[in-house]
Amino acid sequence: MFISLAYMHNQGQLLEKIAKKLGDKVSKKTHYVSVENKDKVVIFFEEDMSGLSTQKLFEIRRQLRKEAPSKIIILCREISDRQVCNFLQSFKEKTIVLNQYETYEKIYKKFDVFPEIVATIPKEKKFEFKDFIAYSFNKKRTKGYLFSAFVLILSSLYVRATLYYCLISSLLFVFALISYFNPRFNQKEKVI
Repeated sequence: MFISLAYMHNQGQLLEKIAKKLGDKVSKKTHYVSVENKDKVVIFFEEDMSGLSTQKLFEIRRQLRKEAPSKIIILCREISDRQVCNFLQSFKEKTIVLNQYETYEKIYKKFDVFPEIVATIPKEKKFEFKDFIAYSFNKKRTKGYLFSAFVLILSSLYVRATLYYCLISSLLFVFALISYFNPRFNQKEKVI
Protein backbone atom coordinates (compact mmCIF):
# COMPACT_ATOMS: atom_id res chain seq x y z
CA MET A 1 0.00 0.00 0.00
CA PHE A 2 2.67 2.50 1.03
CA ILE A 3 4.85 1.78 -1.98
CA SER A 4 2.00 2.34 -4.41
CA LEU A 5 0.94 5.58 -2.73
CA ALA A 6 4.08 7.15 -1.44
CA TYR A 7 7.02 6.05 -3.53
CA MET A 8 5.99 7.68 -6.73
CA HIS A 9 7.66 10.16 -9.03
CA ASN A 10 4.93 12.76 -8.33
CA GLN A 11 5.11 12.60 -4.53
CA GLY A 12 5.78 16.34 -4.38
CA GLN A 13 2.58 17.08 -6.31
CA LEU A 14 0.59 14.84 -3.99
CA LEU A 15 1.98 16.58 -0.89
CA GLU A 16 1.27 19.94 -2.51
CA LYS A 17 -2.41 19.00 -2.96
CA ILE A 18 -2.59 18.04 0.73
CA ALA A 19 -0.83 21.26 1.75
CA LYS A 20 -3.27 23.40 -0.27
CA LYS A 21 -6.11 21.90 1.77
CA LEU A 22 -4.29 22.92 4.97
CA GLY A 23 -3.50 26.55 4.17
CA ASP A 24 -3.02 29.34 1.66
CA LYS A 25 0.73 29.90 1.49
CA VAL A 26 2.30 26.74 0.11
CA SER A 27 5.90 26.34 -1.00
CA LYS A 28 7.17 23.10 -2.46
CA LYS A 29 10.76 21.92 -2.15
CA THR A 30 12.43 18.67 -3.21
CA HIS A 31 11.57 16.51 -0.18
CA TYR A 32 9.08 18.63 1.70
CA VAL A 33 6.21 21.07 1.46
CA SER A 34 5.73 23.98 3.84
CA VAL A 35 2.34 25.52 4.64
CA GLU A 36 1.80 28.88 6.31
CA ASN A 37 -1.56 29.62 7.86
CA LYS A 38 -1.51 30.69 11.51
CA ASP A 39 1.51 28.47 12.13
CA LYS A 40 4.13 27.19 9.75
CA VAL A 41 3.77 23.43 9.12
CA VAL A 42 6.30 21.40 7.16
CA ILE A 43 5.40 17.99 5.70
CA PHE A 44 8.58 16.05 4.99
CA PHE A 45 8.69 12.82 3.03
CA GLU A 46 11.48 10.31 3.81
CA GLU A 47 12.14 8.25 0.66
CA ASP A 48 14.51 5.70 2.17
CA MET A 49 13.06 2.17 2.32
CA SER A 50 15.23 1.16 5.28
CA GLY A 51 13.23 3.26 7.74
CA LEU A 52 13.76 6.36 9.85
CA SER A 53 16.79 6.36 12.14
CA THR A 54 18.10 9.02 14.54
CA GLN A 55 20.85 9.95 12.09
CA LYS A 56 18.31 10.57 9.31
CA LEU A 57 16.09 12.47 11.72
CA PHE A 58 19.03 14.70 12.63
CA GLU A 59 19.69 15.37 8.92
CA ILE A 60 16.00 16.17 8.37
CA ARG A 61 16.06 18.54 11.34
CA ARG A 62 19.17 20.27 9.96
CA GLN A 63 17.48 20.64 6.55
CA LEU A 64 14.33 22.15 8.03
CA ARG A 65 16.08 24.52 10.45
CA LYS A 66 16.12 27.34 7.86
CA GLU A 67 12.33 27.05 7.43
CA ALA A 68 11.76 27.66 11.18
CA PRO A 69 8.51 25.67 11.36
CA SER A 70 6.27 25.40 14.40
CA LYS A 71 5.18 21.88 13.46
CA ILE A 72 6.96 19.14 11.46
CA ILE A 73 5.20 16.09 10.03
CA ILE A 74 7.56 13.37 8.81
CA LEU A 75 6.15 10.65 6.56
CA CYS A 76 8.28 7.49 6.50
CA ARG A 77 8.00 3.78 5.81
CA GLU A 78 8.79 2.75 9.38
CA ILE A 79 10.78 3.81 12.42
CA SER A 80 13.89 1.65 12.41
CA ASP A 81 15.53 3.06 15.57
CA ARG A 82 13.82 3.08 18.98
CA GLN A 83 15.78 6.16 20.04
CA VAL A 84 13.84 8.30 17.55
CA CYS A 85 11.03 8.88 20.09
CA ASN A 86 13.52 10.10 22.71
CA PHE A 87 15.23 12.29 20.15
CA LEU A 88 11.89 13.87 19.11
CA GLN A 89 11.34 15.21 22.64
CA SER A 90 14.47 17.36 22.37
CA PHE A 91 12.97 19.42 19.51
CA LYS A 92 11.38 22.74 20.45
CA GLU A 93 8.83 22.50 17.63
CA LYS A 94 6.12 19.87 17.62
CA THR A 95 7.29 16.89 15.54
CA ILE A 96 5.07 14.04 14.38
CA VAL A 97 6.41 10.91 12.70
CA LEU A 98 3.93 8.80 10.74
CA ASN A 99 4.72 5.33 9.43
CA GLN A 100 3.24 3.90 6.22
CA TYR A 101 -0.10 2.89 7.74
CA GLU A 102 -0.58 6.08 9.74
CA THR A 103 0.30 8.10 6.63
CA TYR A 104 -2.48 6.41 4.73
CA GLU A 105 -5.04 6.77 7.52
CA LYS A 106 -4.19 10.27 8.79
CA ILE A 107 -3.03 11.99 5.63
CA TYR A 108 -4.20 10.40 2.38
CA LYS A 109 -7.56 9.10 3.60
CA LYS A 110 -8.34 12.11 5.82
CA PHE A 111 -7.76 14.66 3.07
CA ASP A 112 -9.13 12.37 0.34
CA VAL A 113 -6.05 12.82 -1.84
CA PHE A 114 -4.84 9.77 -3.70
CA PRO A 115 -2.37 9.43 -6.54
CA GLU A 116 -3.40 8.59 -10.07
CA ILE A 117 -2.81 4.98 -10.91
CA VAL A 118 -1.51 4.77 -14.43
CA ALA A 119 -0.99 1.34 -15.90
CA THR A 120 1.85 1.21 -18.37
CA ILE A 121 2.58 -1.72 -20.60
CA PRO A 122 6.27 -2.17 -21.35
CA LYS A 123 7.16 -2.09 -25.02
CA GLU A 124 8.18 -5.40 -26.44
CA LYS A 125 11.58 -5.44 -28.06
CA LYS A 126 11.49 -6.25 -31.74
CA PHE A 127 13.14 -9.53 -32.57
CA GLU A 128 15.91 -8.68 -35.03
CA PHE A 129 18.04 -10.86 -37.27
CA LYS A 130 21.14 -10.40 -35.08
CA ASP A 131 19.12 -11.69 -32.09
CA PHE A 132 18.10 -14.71 -34.15
CA ILE A 133 21.76 -15.40 -35.07
CA ALA A 134 22.91 -14.97 -31.46
CA TYR A 135 20.17 -17.35 -30.29
CA SER A 136 20.92 -19.91 -33.00
CA PHE A 137 24.68 -20.01 -32.48
CA ASN A 138 24.75 -19.95 -28.71
CA LYS A 139 26.91 -22.57 -27.00
CA LYS A 140 23.80 -24.34 -25.67
CA ARG A 141 22.80 -25.27 -29.24
CA THR A 142 25.99 -27.30 -29.88
CA LYS A 143 24.61 -30.61 -28.60
CA GLY A 144 21.47 -30.28 -30.71
CA TYR A 145 23.47 -29.61 -33.87
CA LEU A 146 25.80 -32.55 -33.20
CA PHE A 147 22.94 -34.90 -32.43
CA SER A 148 21.10 -33.89 -35.62
CA ALA A 149 24.27 -34.31 -37.70
CA PHE A 150 24.87 -37.86 -36.37
CA VAL A 151 21.23 -38.84 -36.91
CA LEU A 152 21.41 -37.66 -40.54
CA ILE A 153 24.70 -39.49 -41.17
CA LEU A 154 23.27 -42.71 -39.75
CA SER A 155 20.03 -42.35 -41.70
CA SER A 156 21.96 -41.70 -44.92
CA LEU A 157 23.03 -45.35 -44.81
CA TYR A 158 19.40 -46.43 -45.31
CA VAL A 159 18.17 -43.78 -47.78
CA ARG A 160 18.93 -43.44 -51.49
CA ALA A 161 19.65 -39.67 -51.41
CA THR A 162 22.80 -40.03 -49.33
CA LEU A 163 24.49 -36.98 -50.84
CA TYR A 164 21.85 -34.58 -49.49
CA TYR A 165 21.90 -36.15 -46.05
CA CYS A 166 25.70 -35.93 -45.93
CA LEU A 167 25.68 -32.27 -47.04
CA ILE A 168 23.09 -31.27 -44.43
CA SER A 169 24.83 -33.25 -41.68
CA SER A 170 28.18 -31.60 -42.51
CA LEU A 171 26.43 -28.19 -42.47
CA LEU A 172 25.01 -29.03 -39.01
CA PHE A 173 28.48 -30.08 -37.89
CA VAL A 174 29.84 -26.67 -39.00
CA PHE A 175 27.02 -24.98 -37.08
CA ALA A 176 28.03 -26.98 -33.99
CA LEU A 177 31.64 -25.85 -34.34
CA ILE A 178 30.61 -22.21 -34.80
CA SER A 179 28.28 -22.26 -31.82
CA TYR A 180 30.85 -23.93 -29.57
CA PHE A 181 33.98 -21.92 -30.43
CA ASN A 182 32.69 -18.47 -31.40
CA PRO A 183 32.91 -16.14 -28.33
CA ARG A 184 30.69 -13.49 -29.94
CA PHE A 185 27.60 -15.68 -29.65
CA ASN A 186 28.50 -17.30 -26.32
CA GLN A 187 27.43 -14.40 -24.15
CA LYS A 188 24.62 -14.72 -21.64
CA GLU A 189 21.38 -15.48 -23.38
CA LYS A 190 18.60 -12.93 -23.01
CA VAL A 191 15.08 -14.15 -22.40
CA ILE A 192 13.03 -13.47 -25.49
